[in-house]
Amino acid sequence: MSSVWSTILDELRAAAAGAVPGVEPSAIAFATPPKPEFGDVAIPCFTIAKTLRQPPPAIASRIAEALTAHPLVASANGAGPYANVTLDAAELARRVLAAVVEMGESYGNALHPPTPPLPAGGGETKKNFSPSHGEGEREGVEERI
Repeated sequence: MSSVWSTILDELRAAAAGAVPGVEPSAIAFATPPKPEFGDVAIPCFTIAKTLRQPPPAIASRIAEALTAHPLVASANGAGPYANVTLDAAELARRVLAAVVEMGESYGNALHPPTPPLPAGGGETKKNFSPSHGEGEREGVEERI
């Protein structure tokens, strides 16, 4: 099962690709905006613009306009060569909570399997101690006696 975040990004990717015919959803990348006030995710439009031979700001504006209609998006705007997206917190929370209810206690463990138990033996390590750990100092004292 994929994570809630992966599903959300896939939905946004598909919606953004719909705004730029001739671009596959897999060509849509995401980035973290440099400042929180720019939004939750950004879509850099350099590669898409190169593929379509159009200016990145024009592509960013088209993508932002298309994403504003998506239920996960509170707002989207083109800012230079980036489409900045702010997610709708209520819709995001609804989806996360639905996933928590569906997965129960396993929520959060889908990508990280449980940690195996420690081996018997009290957790002893096979670490070589150097004199700085005190072990060598005792040996040195015993040898001099």
